Amino acid sequence: MGGIMTKKDNINLIENLSKKRLVELNACTNCGYCVDWCPVVSTSEDYRNTPMEKIRKFNSFVQRTHGLKARIFGPEKIDPAELEEFAEDLYNCTTCGRCGAVCTVGIHCQELWSDLRLIMRKLGFGPQEYVDCAVKILEDNHNPFELPIKERNNWVPDKVKMFKKADLAFFVGCELAYKAKPMAQGVVKLLNAANIPFLILEDEYCCGFPIYTLGDRGKEFELEVKHNIDGLIEKGVKTVAPYCPCCLGVMKRSWPEVKKLPFEIIHILGIVSDAVDEKKLTFTKGFKGKVTYHDPCYLSRGFGKGEELIDEPRRIINSIEGVKLIEMEHNKHLSLCAGSGGGLRRTNLELSTEMSIKVLKEAEDTGAEILLTACPAVYERFKMTIEEGAYKPKIKVMDVLEFASHHL
Repeated sequence: MGGIMTKKDNINLIENLSKKRLVELNACTNCGYCVDWCPVVSTSEDYRNTPMEKIRKFNSFVQRTHGLKARIFGPEKIDPAELEEFAEDLYNCTTCGRCGAVCTVGIHCQELWSDLRLIMRKLGFGPQEYVDCAVKILEDNHNPFELPIKERNNWVPDKVKMFKKADLAFFVGCELAYKAKPMAQGVVKLLNAANIPFLILEDEYCCGFPIYTLGDRGKEFELEVKHNIDGLIEKGVKTVAPYCPCCLGVMKRSWPEVKKLPFEIIHILGIVSDAVDEKKLTFTKGFKGKVTYHDPCYLSRGFGKGEELIDEPRRIINSIEGVKLIEMEHNKHLSLCAGSGGGLRRTNLELSTEMSIKVLKEAEDTGAEILLTACPAVYERFKMTIEEGAYKPKIKVMDVLEFASHHL
């Protein structure tokens, strides 16, 4: 397996941090503005676990081991209990990026936390057993659900036309393939309706995000990534389009660090939205009713790089005749996190469930009949909450493209 980590006495907290990360860590003014916007803090009421406090703690560690006093008199040994507490707090976060959306000095903790988890992982702190387990599952199954790879493409609908060679590859992703099949089916039906040729990888592996976000970027991560890149190169595609926001993020951020990409990566919502705008895709069946839309974290906040997709899903929804889209109280850049990201479902299921209930209730408050989302992790999180009896919403949950495909 990927290698069980053990705690190290000799620590270097900054050797793997970029200059940008070091600047961000020093930029925090302790204004506390992020505290009011953190969905984990507001749900758990754990004010020890604020973005501001995590940055303060890590900076304290850095000063004690790498600061001026440490350089003159030698580094101070940090109590492992302090490092363990800090690492545990790092994982009680969905990396939703909401704090970065409001940060007055532009600190994007969404990426920062992932890099700090990598450091703590290497030092042996945090929920190592969960991370080791996640790595082992990917090693054995190439998906995080321990399901057979031969069943990965069982979602493909009858009569959908796919090609062996095409410029566009639809990167399905594990969650769509195994847990959110209606989302994948909606995608291919719409691509067919718009006469857009596409292919999928017959032997697609995980994008690597499940272990990436937990702080592991070792051999297994590289194996999963290289397998997919090599397969896509062999197909000769020019564009790769995932639907899952987690896939999109890791593909754009980390795949190029593993291997140079000869293709462009864009989100499938952009392709479908363009097809609607260009009249290549039209909806003949109307819908008389109210819907609301939940902006997924990794789409609405775009990893702090201005790559957000906010207008595209709304254009698709509003192109269906008769639909009345009602915005949730928290929407677009400031949408609430549903508790499904950052590995929280694995490390703190109770908190993850509470966060999903909060979003479901906010959706119900709009008076809409249907809650639409565009993230398979959120889709599955809501499904888990409902099926496990944690909450029975009065609103129906659907995916945006699944909903759109019913109105062709």
